[in-house]
Amino acid sequence: MDSKIIAIIGSIDANRKYDPELRDPQGARKAAEQLGQELANKGCKIIVYSCDPNYIEGDFVRGYVKSKKAVEKGIIVYYPNGSGADRFPERSNYRDLFDIRPDTSDDWTITFYRSLKQANSFILLGGGYSTFIAGLLAITDRIPMLAISQFGGSANKYGKRLLRGWIYLRKMKFRLWGRMCGMRK
Repeated sequence: MDSKIIAIIGSIDANRKYDPELRDPQGARKAAEQLGQELANKGCKIIVYSCDPNYIEGDFVRGYVKSKKAVEKGIIVYYPNGSGADRFPERSNYRDLFDIRPDTSDDWTITFYRSLKQANSFILLGGGYSTFIAGLLAITDRIPMLAISQFGGSANKYGKRLLRGWIYLRKMKFRLWGRMCGMRK
């Protein structure tokens, strides 16, 4: 497995109820875009699941593509067969950056949880129940995880309540990316 594949997990839908409550959705989108660009700059690949604007993947992809150092086939898209979740607007001009992987299942949850084994670290931002479960899988399997808690949602639960000694950011500190991407020991 490639040593720098990061699953992007979460949502920031302003019309959805989150526990804890979602804070600053526009700030979360901006942070996701900046993180996407930084991951590309570090040579990381990202796993994403949906171009739906209610999820954070589109913001990460937008930032990833903005980087002039993006890795060929660095945006790995897993999606349920026939869902159309792979229709990222950036794909029309940057086809070489996308690695499209339709799943045999037509169930999003099956596709999502199956794909997590392909990642060697997770980023959680906002999110609901699936984000919470992904975090539990990271803890159980000792997968490095960055839980960005300042925007609320399930990612907040890891920073505030569950983690002792795991990477947690109250404020963004990009110098940790070298470790997440395997660039520093």
